[in-house]
Amino acid sequence: MLVLVRAAVLFGAGVWLALAPIGADVRAHCGVLLGVFLLYSALIALLVTCRPGRARSIYLGALAADLAFLYFLLGATGGIDSPFLPAAFLLGALTAFHYGPVLGVLAAWTALGLAVASDAARLADRHWSALPLLFIFAAVAAAYLGWLAQREAEERRLIARLNDELRARARDLEAAYQRCQEVQGHLLDAERLATIGRMSAEMAHQVRNPLSSISLNLELLEDEVCRLPGVSAAETARLFAAIHREVDNLAEVTESYLRFAKLPPFRWESADLNEVIRELVVFAQPQVEQRAVRLSQRLAPCLPPVRLDRRQFKFALMGLLTNALEAMAAGGRLRIRTQANGHGVEVHISDTGVGIPPEHLERIFEPFFTTKPGGTGLGLSLARRIIEAHGGRIYCESIRQVGTTFTVVLPCDGSGGAHG
Repeated sequence: MLVLVRAAVLFGAGVWLALAPIGADVRAHCGVLLGVFLLYSALIALLVTCRPGRARSIYLGALAADLAFLYFLLGATGGIDSPFLPAAFLLGALTAFHYGPVLGVLAAWTALGLAVASDAARLADRHWSALPLLFIFAAVAAAYLGWLAQREAEERRLIARLNDELRARARDLEAAYQRCQEVQGHLLDAERLATIGRMSAEMAHQVRNPLSSISLNLELLEDEVCRLPGVSAAETARLFAAIHREVDNLAEVTESYLRFAKLPPFRWESADLNEVIRELVVFAQPQVEQRAVRLSQRLAPCLPPVRLDRRQFKFALMGLLTNALEAMAAGGRLRIRTQANGHGVEVHISDTGVGIPPEHLERIFEPFFTTKPGGTGLGLSLARRIIEAHGGRIYCESIRQVGTTFTVVLPCDGSGGAHG
Protein backbone atom coordinates (compact mmCIF):
# COMPACT_ATOMS: atom_id res chain seq x y z
CA MET A 1 0.00 0.00 0.00
CA LEU A 2 2.81 2.41 0.89
CA VAL A 3 4.59 1.81 -2.44
CA LEU A 4 1.40 1.90 -4.54
CA VAL A 5 0.08 5.17 -3.10
CA ARG A 6 3.39 6.95 -3.44
CA ALA A 7 3.94 5.58 -6.94
CA ALA A 8 0.48 6.87 -7.91
CA VAL A 9 1.32 10.33 -6.48
CA LEU A 10 4.59 10.43 -8.40
CA PHE A 11 2.94 9.28 -11.63
CA GLY A 12 0.08 11.80 -11.38
CA ALA A 13 2.38 14.66 -10.48
CA GLY A 14 4.77 13.71 -13.28
CA VAL A 15 1.98 13.68 -15.87
CA TRP A 16 0.73 17.04 -14.63
CA LEU A 17 4.22 18.55 -14.80
CA ALA A 18 4.65 17.28 -18.34
CA LEU A 19 1.28 18.46 -19.68
CA ALA A 20 0.14 21.40 -17.54
CA PRO A 21 0.48 24.92 -19.06
CA ILE A 22 2.75 26.30 -16.34
CA GLY A 23 5.86 28.41 -16.34
CA ALA A 24 9.37 26.99 -16.39
CA ASP A 25 10.11 28.24 -12.86
CA VAL A 26 6.99 26.56 -11.44
CA ARG A 27 7.81 23.36 -13.34
CA ALA A 28 11.36 23.37 -11.97
CA HIS A 29 10.17 24.09 -8.42
CA CYS A 30 7.62 21.27 -8.56
CA GLY A 31 10.22 18.93 -10.07
CA VAL A 32 12.50 19.55 -7.09
CA LEU A 33 9.61 18.87 -4.70
CA LEU A 34 8.80 15.58 -6.45
CA GLY A 35 12.46 14.58 -6.29
CA VAL A 36 12.48 15.24 -2.54
CA PHE A 37 9.21 13.23 -2.26
CA LEU A 38 10.79 10.33 -4.13
CA LEU A 39 13.88 10.33 -1.91
CA TYR A 40 12.12 10.36 1.47
CA SER A 41 9.54 7.83 0.19
CA ALA A 42 12.40 5.46 -0.62
CA LEU A 43 13.87 6.16 2.83
CA ILE A 44 10.54 5.37 4.52
CA ALA A 45 10.23 2.09 2.58
CA LEU A 46 13.79 1.14 3.61
CA LEU A 47 13.13 1.94 7.29
CA VAL A 48 9.90 -0.08 7.33
CA THR A 49 11.70 -3.03 5.73
CA CYS A 50 14.62 -2.92 8.17
CA ARG A 51 12.62 -2.04 11.32
CA PRO A 52 9.16 -3.63 10.93
CA GLY A 53 8.60 -3.49 14.69
CA ARG A 54 8.64 0.31 14.58
CA ALA A 55 6.43 0.72 11.52
CA ARG A 56 3.79 2.78 13.38
CA SER A 57 6.33 5.36 14.50
CA ILE A 58 7.84 5.48 10.99
CA TYR A 59 4.41 6.01 9.39
CA LEU A 60 3.66 8.86 11.79
CA GLY A 61 6.97 10.46 10.84
CA ALA A 62 6.07 9.96 7.17
CA LEU A 63 2.73 11.71 7.81
CA ALA A 64 4.57 14.79 9.09
CA ALA A 65 6.84 14.76 6.03
CA ASP A 66 3.84 14.37 3.70
CA LEU A 67 2.11 17.33 5.29
CA ALA A 68 5.21 19.48 4.81
CA PHE A 69 5.54 18.28 1.21
CA LEU A 70 1.87 19.05 0.55
CA TYR A 71 2.25 22.55 1.96
CA PHE A 72 5.08 23.41 -0.44
CA LEU A 73 3.42 21.67 -3.41
CA LEU A 74 0.10 23.47 -2.94
CA GLY A 75 1.91 26.76 -2.45
CA ALA A 76 3.74 26.28 -5.78
CA THR A 77 0.69 25.13 -7.77
CA GLY A 78 -2.13 27.50 -6.79
CA GLY A 79 -2.98 26.96 -3.13
CA ILE A 80 -6.71 26.20 -2.68
CA ASP A 81 -7.09 26.14 -6.47
CA SER A 82 -4.22 23.64 -6.94
CA PRO A 83 -5.05 20.45 -8.83
CA PHE A 84 -3.27 18.64 -5.98
CA LEU A 85 -5.80 19.78 -3.33
CA PRO A 86 -7.54 16.32 -3.37
CA ALA A 87 -4.27 14.98 -1.95
CA ALA A 88 -5.37 16.50 1.38
CA PHE A 89 -8.49 14.28 1.29
CA LEU A 90 -6.38 11.28 0.25
CA LEU A 91 -3.95 11.88 3.09
CA GLY A 92 -6.79 12.10 5.61
CA ALA A 93 -8.42 8.94 4.23
CA LEU A 94 -5.21 6.88 4.37
CA THR A 95 -4.46 8.08 7.91
CA ALA A 96 -8.01 7.19 8.99
CA PHE A 97 -7.67 3.75 7.41
CA HIS A 98 -4.47 2.98 9.32
CA TYR A 99 -4.97 4.87 12.61
CA GLY A 100 -8.69 5.41 13.06
CA PRO A 101 -11.18 8.25 12.44
CA VAL A 102 -9.84 10.74 15.00
CA LEU A 103 -6.30 10.89 13.64
CA GLY A 104 -7.67 10.75 10.08
CA VAL A 105 -9.84 13.84 10.63
CA LEU A 106 -6.93 15.68 12.27
CA ALA A 107 -4.66 14.79 9.32
CA ALA A 108 -7.25 15.97 6.75
CA TRP A 109 -7.88 19.24 8.62
CA THR A 110 -4.15 19.84 9.03
CA ALA A 111 -3.60 19.32 5.29
CA LEU A 112 -6.44 21.71 4.42
CA GLY A 113 -5.12 24.21 6.96
CA LEU A 114 -1.72 24.08 5.28
CA ALA A 115 -3.41 24.59 1.91
CA VAL A 116 -5.19 27.68 3.23
CA ALA A 117 -1.95 28.95 4.80
CA SER A 118 -0.10 28.50 1.51
CA ASP A 119 -2.72 30.71 -0.20
CA ALA A 120 -3.48 33.16 2.62
CA ALA A 121 -3.04 36.23 0.38
CA ARG A 122 -6.12 35.32 -1.71
CA LEU A 123 -8.52 34.32 1.05
CA ALA A 124 -10.33 37.66 0.94
CA ASP A 125 -11.45 36.97 -2.65
CA ARG A 126 -13.37 33.79 -1.69
CA HIS A 127 -16.87 33.31 -0.31
CA TRP A 128 -16.90 32.60 3.42
CA SER A 129 -18.79 29.29 2.99
CA ALA A 130 -16.22 27.59 0.72
CA LEU A 131 -13.64 26.74 3.36
CA PRO A 132 -16.01 25.34 6.05
CA LEU A 133 -17.54 23.04 3.42
CA LEU A 134 -14.11 21.71 2.51
CA PHE A 135 -13.32 20.99 6.17
CA ILE A 136 -16.73 19.34 6.72
CA PHE A 137 -16.39 17.10 3.65
CA ALA A 138 -12.85 16.10 4.63
CA ALA A 139 -13.95 15.30 8.21
CA VAL A 140 -16.96 13.23 7.10
CA ALA A 141 -14.92 11.25 4.55
CA ALA A 142 -12.06 10.55 6.98
CA ALA A 143 -14.38 9.71 9.91
CA TYR A 144 -16.50 7.31 7.85
CA LEU A 145 -13.52 5.55 6.30
CA GLY A 146 -11.83 5.27 9.72
CA TRP A 147 -15.01 3.81 11.24
CA LEU A 148 -15.26 1.25 8.43
CA ALA A 149 -11.59 0.35 8.86
CA GLN A 150 -12.03 -0.11 12.62
CA ARG A 151 -15.10 -2.29 12.16
CA GLU A 152 -13.30 -4.38 9.53
CA ALA A 153 -10.29 -4.77 11.85
CA GLU A 154 -12.57 -5.88 14.70
CA GLU A 155 -14.28 -8.38 12.42
CA ARG A 156 -10.90 -9.68 11.28
CA ARG A 157 -9.81 -10.09 14.90
CA LEU A 158 -13.09 -11.83 15.72
CA ILE A 159 -12.71 -14.16 12.74
CA ALA A 160 -9.08 -14.87 13.66
CA ARG A 161 -10.08 -15.59 17.28
CA LEU A 162 -12.91 -17.88 16.15
CA ASN A 163 -10.54 -19.57 13.72
CA ASP A 164 -8.01 -20.13 16.51
CA GLU A 165 -10.76 -21.54 18.75
CA LEU A 166 -11.93 -23.85 15.96
CA ARG A 167 -8.37 -25.04 15.39
CA ALA A 168 -7.96 -25.63 19.13
CA ARG A 169 -11.25 -27.56 19.24
CA ALA A 170 -10.19 -29.58 16.21
CA ARG A 171 -6.86 -30.40 17.88
CA ASP A 172 -8.69 -31.35 21.09
CA LEU A 173 -11.09 -33.58 19.15
CA GLU A 174 -8.22 -35.19 17.29
CA ALA A 175 -6.32 -35.76 20.54
CA ALA A 176 -9.47 -37.19 22.17
CA TYR A 177 -10.01 -39.48 19.19
CA GLN A 178 -6.41 -40.68 19.37
CA ARG A 179 -6.77 -41.27 23.13
CA CYS A 180 -9.95 -43.27 22.49
CA GLN A 181 -8.12 -45.31 19.88
CA GLU A 182 -5.24 -45.91 22.29
CA VAL A 183 -7.60 -46.85 25.14
CA GLN A 184 -9.50 -49.20 22.85
CA GLY A 185 -6.21 -50.77 21.76
CA HIS A 186 -5.09 -51.11 25.39
CA LEU A 187 -8.40 -52.71 26.34
CA LEU A 188 -8.12 -55.21 23.50
CA ASP A 189 -4.52 -55.96 24.48
CA ALA A 190 -5.51 -56.30 28.13
CA GLU A 191 -8.34 -58.68 27.26
CA ARG A 192 -6.08 -60.71 25.00
CA LEU A 193 -3.31 -60.83 27.60
CA ALA A 194 -5.77 -61.75 30.34
CA THR A 195 -7.00 -64.66 28.27
CA ILE A 196 -3.45 -65.74 27.43
CA GLY A 197 -2.44 -65.32 31.07
CA ARG A 198 -5.24 -67.54 32.31
CA MET A 199 -4.44 -70.19 29.72
CA SER A 200 -0.70 -69.93 30.46
CA ALA A 201 -1.21 -70.19 34.19
CA GLU A 202 -3.42 -73.26 33.82
CA MET A 203 -0.97 -74.94 31.45
CA ALA A 204 2.04 -74.07 33.62
CA HIS A 205 0.26 -75.34 36.71
CA GLN A 206 -0.55 -78.62 35.01
CA VAL A 207 3.04 -79.01 33.74
CA ARG A 208 4.94 -77.98 36.89
CA ASN A 209 4.05 -80.97 39.05
CA PRO A 210 4.93 -83.61 36.41
CA LEU A 211 8.23 -81.79 35.80
CA SER A 212 9.09 -82.04 39.50
CA SER A 213 8.29 -85.73 39.41
CA ILE A 214 10.37 -86.21 36.24
CA SER A 215 13.34 -84.41 37.81
CA LEU A 216 13.17 -86.54 40.98
CA ASN A 217 12.84 -89.80 39.05
CA LEU A 218 15.74 -88.80 36.78
CA GLU A 219 18.00 -88.58 39.81
CA LEU A 220 16.83 -92.02 41.01
CA LEU A 221 17.25 -93.47 37.51
CA GLU A 222 20.74 -92.00 37.24
CA ASP A 223 21.74 -93.71 40.47
CA GLU A 224 20.36 -97.06 39.23
CA VAL A 225 22.02 -96.81 35.80
CA CYS A 226 25.40 -95.95 37.31
CA ARG A 227 25.28 -99.20 39.33
CA LEU A 228 24.88 -101.36 36.21
CA PRO A 229 28.03 -103.24 35.14
CA GLY A 230 29.75 -102.09 31.97
CA VAL A 231 28.18 -98.64 31.98
CA SER A 232 30.43 -95.66 31.34
CA ALA A 233 30.01 -93.28 34.26
CA ALA A 234 31.23 -90.27 32.26
CA GLU A 235 28.90 -90.92 29.32
CA THR A 236 25.98 -91.59 31.66
CA ALA A 237 26.63 -88.36 33.57
CA ARG A 238 26.81 -86.42 30.31
CA LEU A 239 23.51 -87.80 29.04
CA PHE A 240 21.68 -87.27 32.32
CA ALA A 241 23.11 -83.76 32.63
CA ALA A 242 21.68 -82.91 29.19
CA ILE A 243 18.27 -84.26 30.24
CA HIS A 244 18.43 -82.31 33.52
CA ARG A 245 19.22 -79.12 31.59
CA GLU A 246 16.18 -79.55 29.37
CA VAL A 247 13.95 -80.31 32.36
CA ASP A 248 15.32 -77.22 34.15
CA ASN A 249 14.65 -75.13 31.04
CA LEU A 250 11.06 -76.36 30.96
CA ALA A 251 10.71 -75.62 34.66
CA GLU A 252 12.09 -72.10 34.12
CA VAL A 253 9.64 -71.44 31.30
CA THR A 254 6.82 -72.75 33.46
CA GLU A 255 7.80 -70.47 36.33
CA SER A 256 7.99 -67.51 33.93
CA TYR A 257 4.42 -68.12 32.74
CA LEU A 258 3.16 -68.52 36.30
CA ARG A 259 4.95 -65.36 37.44
CA PHE A 260 3.59 -63.45 34.44
CA ALA A 261 0.03 -64.61 35.17
CA LYS A 262 0.27 -63.48 38.81
CA LEU A 263 3.24 -61.97 40.57
CA PRO A 264 3.93 -63.43 44.03
CA PRO A 265 3.06 -61.26 47.05
CA PHE A 266 5.66 -58.57 47.63
CA ARG A 267 7.70 -58.50 50.84
CA TRP A 268 8.72 -54.89 51.25
CA GLU A 269 11.83 -53.73 53.06
CA SER A 270 14.08 -50.68 53.11
CA ALA A 271 17.24 -51.63 51.25
CA ASP A 272 20.54 -50.25 50.05
CA LEU A 273 20.47 -50.47 46.26
CA ASN A 274 24.25 -50.82 46.04
CA GLU A 275 24.11 -53.83 48.33
CA VAL A 276 21.43 -55.44 46.14
CA ILE A 277 23.63 -54.84 43.07
CA ARG A 278 26.66 -56.43 44.75
CA GLU A 279 24.65 -59.55 45.68
CA LEU A 280 23.37 -59.79 42.12
CA VAL A 281 26.89 -59.50 40.66
CA VAL A 282 28.15 -62.32 42.90
CA PHE A 283 25.25 -64.50 41.74
CA ALA A 284 25.83 -63.66 38.04
CA GLN A 285 29.64 -63.95 38.16
CA PRO A 286 29.79 -67.54 36.79
CA GLN A 287 27.78 -66.55 33.70
CA VAL A 288 29.94 -63.48 33.21
CA GLU A 289 33.15 -65.51 33.33
CA GLN A 290 31.73 -68.24 31.12
CA ARG A 291 31.01 -65.71 28.36
CA ALA A 292 34.40 -63.95 28.71
CA VAL A 293 32.71 -60.65 29.54
CA ARG A 294 34.52 -57.91 31.49
CA LEU A 295 32.24 -56.56 34.21
CA SER A 296 32.78 -53.20 35.88
CA GLN A 297 30.80 -51.45 38.60
CA ARG A 298 30.55 -47.78 39.46
CA LEU A 299 28.28 -47.51 42.47
CA ALA A 300 27.56 -44.05 43.81
CA PRO A 301 28.25 -43.72 47.54
CA CYS A 302 25.61 -42.67 50.08
CA LEU A 303 22.56 -43.53 47.98
CA PRO A 304 19.23 -42.97 49.76
CA PRO A 305 17.49 -46.20 50.76
CA VAL A 306 14.73 -47.59 48.56
CA ARG A 307 11.68 -49.64 49.48
CA LEU A 308 11.62 -52.88 47.53
CA ASP A 309 11.10 -56.63 47.50
CA ARG A 310 14.71 -57.77 47.38
CA ARG A 311 14.01 -61.16 45.80
CA GLN A 312 11.70 -59.95 43.02
CA PHE A 313 13.74 -56.84 42.25
CA LYS A 314 16.88 -58.98 41.89
CA PHE A 315 14.87 -61.25 39.58
CA ALA A 316 14.02 -58.23 37.38
CA LEU A 317 17.63 -57.01 37.28
CA MET A 318 18.85 -60.54 36.59
CA GLY A 319 16.63 -60.56 33.51
CA LEU A 320 18.33 -57.39 32.30
CA LEU A 321 21.79 -58.83 32.99
CA THR A 322 20.93 -62.06 31.17
CA ASN A 323 19.69 -60.05 28.22
CA ALA A 324 22.97 -58.09 28.16
CA LEU A 325 25.12 -61.24 28.40
CA GLU A 326 23.20 -62.97 25.59
CA ALA A 327 23.82 -59.91 23.39
CA MET A 328 27.62 -60.41 23.80
CA ALA A 329 28.11 -63.95 22.53
CA ALA A 330 31.68 -63.13 21.48
CA GLY A 331 32.55 -61.36 24.73
CA GLY A 332 32.45 -57.68 25.53
CA ARG A 333 32.07 -55.28 28.42
CA LEU A 334 29.23 -55.06 30.91
CA ARG A 335 28.94 -51.89 33.01
CA ILE A 336 26.67 -51.37 36.02
CA ARG A 337 26.30 -47.88 37.42
CA THR A 338 24.11 -46.36 40.14
CA GLN A 339 23.41 -42.71 40.90
CA ALA A 340 20.98 -40.43 42.72
CA ASN A 341 18.80 -38.18 40.54
CA GLY A 342 17.22 -35.83 43.07
CA HIS A 343 13.88 -37.67 43.31
CA GLY A 344 15.20 -41.20 43.60
CA VAL A 345 17.94 -43.51 42.39
CA GLU A 346 18.93 -44.92 39.02
CA VAL A 347 20.54 -48.15 37.86
CA HIS A 348 22.22 -48.23 34.44
CA ILE A 349 23.11 -51.59 32.88
CA SER A 350 25.13 -51.17 29.66
CA ASP A 351 26.56 -53.75 27.29
CA THR A 352 28.67 -53.63 24.13
CA GLY A 353 26.59 -56.22 22.29
CA VAL A 354 24.90 -56.29 18.93
CA GLY A 355 22.23 -53.77 19.92
CA ILE A 356 18.48 -53.78 19.23
CA PRO A 357 17.04 -52.85 15.82
CA PRO A 358 15.11 -49.54 15.93
CA GLU A 359 11.93 -51.24 14.69
CA HIS A 360 12.04 -53.60 17.69
CA LEU A 361 13.01 -51.06 20.34
CA GLU A 362 9.44 -49.93 21.08
CA ARG A 363 8.18 -53.51 21.41
CA ILE A 364 10.81 -55.18 23.58
CA PHE A 365 8.67 -54.81 26.74
CA GLU A 366 5.56 -56.29 25.10
CA PRO A 367 4.56 -59.71 26.46
CA PHE A 368 5.50 -62.64 24.19
CA PHE A 369 7.53 -60.45 21.83
CA THR A 370 10.94 -62.00 21.22
CA THR A 371 13.55 -62.29 18.49
CA LYS A 372 15.47 -65.09 20.20
CA PRO A 373 15.00 -68.66 18.94
CA GLY A 374 13.11 -70.53 21.64
CA GLY A 375 12.53 -67.39 23.74
CA THR A 376 9.27 -66.86 25.61
CA GLY A 377 9.19 -63.07 25.28
CA LEU A 378 8.37 -62.72 28.98
CA GLY A 379 11.72 -61.71 30.51
CA LEU A 380 11.69 -57.97 29.80
CA SER A 381 7.91 -57.78 30.22
CA LEU A 382 8.20 -59.33 33.68
CA ALA A 383 11.08 -57.00 34.54
CA ARG A 384 8.98 -53.97 33.63
CA ARG A 385 5.98 -55.23 35.63
CA ILE A 386 8.11 -55.78 38.73
CA ILE A 387 9.85 -52.39 38.40
CA GLU A 388 6.55 -50.56 37.86
CA ALA A 389 5.11 -52.41 40.89
CA HIS A 390 7.94 -50.73 42.83
CA GLY A 391 6.75 -47.34 41.60
CA GLY A 392 9.67 -47.16 39.16
CA ARG A 393 10.24 -46.83 35.44
CA ILE A 394 12.50 -48.58 32.93
CA TYR A 395 13.97 -47.16 29.71
CA CYS A 396 16.07 -48.64 26.96
CA GLU A 397 18.50 -46.99 24.54
CA SER A 398 20.30 -49.00 21.89
CA ILE A 399 22.55 -48.49 18.87
CA ARG A 400 23.16 -51.31 16.45
CA GLN A 401 26.65 -52.87 16.74
CA VAL A 402 27.46 -50.41 19.57
CA GLY A 403 25.45 -51.60 22.54
CA THR A 404 22.38 -51.24 24.73
CA THR A 405 21.70 -49.45 28.00
CA PHE A 406 18.78 -50.22 30.32
CA THR A 407 17.97 -47.54 32.87
CA VAL A 408 15.86 -48.31 35.95
CA VAL A 409 14.57 -45.38 38.01
CA LEU A 410 13.21 -45.98 41.52
CA PRO A 411 11.71 -43.47 43.97
CA CYS A 412 13.48 -43.13 47.30
CA ASP A 413 10.43 -44.03 49.32
CA GLY A 414 9.07 -46.67 46.93
CA SER A 415 5.75 -44.85 46.56
CA GLY A 416 3.31 -46.83 44.52
CA GLY A 417 5.10 -50.00 45.39
CA ALA A 418 2.26 -51.91 47.01
CA HIS A 419 1.33 -54.94 45.07
CA GLY A 420 -0.61 -58.09 45.67
